[in-house]
Amino acid sequence: MSTIDHVAFAMPRNSAKVAIEWYENVLGLKRFVINQEDDPFQGFTVRVGSMGMRMFSSVYWKCSETGCGDAVSKLKFVFAESLIDPDSDSSDQITTFIARHNGQPGLQHIAFTCINSIKEVVRLAKANGAQFLSPCSSYYSQNNGRAIEAAGENVAELCELGILLDDEADNWKTENTMSKLLTRVLLQIFTRSIFDNDTFFLELIERRGACGFGAGNVRT
Repeated sequence: MSTIDHVAFAMPRNSAKVAIEWYENVLGLKRFVINQEDDPFQGFTVRVGSMGMRMFSSVYWKCSETGCGDAVSKLKFVFAESLIDPDSDSSDQITTFIARHNGQPGLQHIAFTCINSIKEVVRLAKANGAQFLSPCSSYYSQNNGRAIEAAGENVAELCELGILLDDEADNWKTENTMSKLLTRVLLQIFTRSIFDNDTFFLELIERRGACGFGAGNVRT
């Protein structure tokens, strides 16, 4: 691991813009667009049935002026809102965090960049007692399995380690989709909650040209 890739905040519905304005005024952050589906004003929406989240990403203004390619290597701030109506009985990871965080928004997780191989970092972390979430085995079959193989990874190995893979081929369309799978990929894994109230956790992430934060895995 080398640097912090991003910090993510869990926010109530329709509250992220106020927080973003504060960070822009105080720290000089500017919005940067993750992909073609990310609206500069409405954010990037990830839907899972009737639920999901809306994400807004910000970065130091000098990075935002030079484009996503430069921003990938810089510290990013992610503000994630739940799409669930406040009066609904449904819940997701954002509303659950807020409920367990005394009803308040807060820092949900910090992601650390793996500059070499995330697989080796995960092995080392597990050997030293780190506990990670384990995806269901079906995650590594069908479409996810094909994407993993297209990225040059071994499905069984990622399954054993619990590492997730997301590609941005759908969001960055090119004539050669398979080539894009090889260049815009991220691998990520999440620890179990650090605290007893099951809120804050850590993420390890390896970027291979990808600008996003694993939207495909949110849907999973």
